[in-house]
Parts: sequence; C-alpha cells; structure tokens
Amino acid sequence: MINKEAIPRKNATLYKTHKVGTPVRLLTTGCNSAIENLSRFIEAICAPLTENMQGRIKNTQELLNIIDDLNQKELPNNTLLVSFDIVSMFPSIDNDNGVKAVEEFLDQRKTLSHKTECIIEGLKICLFNNNSKFDNQHLLQTNGTATGAPNSCSYADIAVSSIDKKVFISMSTSYKELIYYGR
Repeated sequence: MINKEAIPRKNATLYKTHKVGTPVRLLTTGCNSAIENLSRFIEAICAPLTENMQGRIKNTQELLNIIDDLNQKELPNNTLLVSFDIVSMFPSIDNDNGVKAVEEFLDQRKTLSHKTECIIEGLKICLFNNNSKFDNQHLLQTNGTATGAPNSCSYADIAVSSIDKKVFISMSTSYKELIYYGR
C-alpha cells in the first residue's frame, strides 16, 4: 500500500464542449500519489458491489443495447426520452452520506474478504486526503471524491444508489407510465 516515491496528485482541465458555455471540469489523476494503491484496493472491493445495481448502465455499449431493446417495443406515440444530469457528481457527493452508503453495501456482502471497518477506514483516508497540485498551488479536496481517483466510479455509484431506489419505488407505485430508468 505504501508508495515511498509518492507525489501530490496532478490536476488537469477537461472542457465540456457539449454543454452551453463550455464549462471546465477539473480532473485529478491518482497516478503515483500516496493514496493510489489504497484507492485501487478500495475499488477492488467496491466495484463488484455495483455490478448488479438495478438501473446502473455500465458503459456506452450497454446504453446503445438498451435503446435498441426499447426501440423493438411498441412504445406509445407520446413517449418521451428524458435525460437528467447530476451536476459535478463526484465532487458533490456528501462524504458522510457516501461513506454510510458504502458501509451499508459492504454489510450486505455474502463473502467478507476484509472487514467492513477496515475498508471504511481506507475509504475515509482516500476521501479526506485528496491532495493535489494545480498551477503551483497545493489543494485539498474536502468533500466528494476526485474525478480521477481509482475508487471514484464505484463510490459514486454506491453513493447515489438511494436515489435509484426511490425512482424504482415511484415507478411501481406513483409513476407507472415510466417505461425505463437507467443511470
């Protein structure tokens, strides 16, 4: 886990050319940082927990397959395709809620390769020690997760899973006209 030649994470800008005003997203690489190996370890434990999440779209190819499947159905003429975006999803996740969600997922594991407390401690180290360097300034991210951290994707999926659950409950009770939900 220890990287004796660690350096601060580096930041780079990603221009969101598909959005109005071309906003900039800050990407933080985890390469050769003090917490890179720990972040990869956390990802190795958490990523499998996200594989069977209801509504989780794994990649572009899966989305295209879903759209093809929906196109094969006879949809009502007034069917609308609606898309939403979680603005700055990774850095917007409240760490207390995110850690709690990960802990709940870990507690549901059938095979305990590592104790939940150990994994949560490692996750907190990754979240609360997200230091980086940008424009010769040392920065510390105090909430959310870095966009480029190895464990960010599974962490974000787990952290927003409570939203997914609410949508699926609403689909079966109040909004039965919703044909599909995916994220």
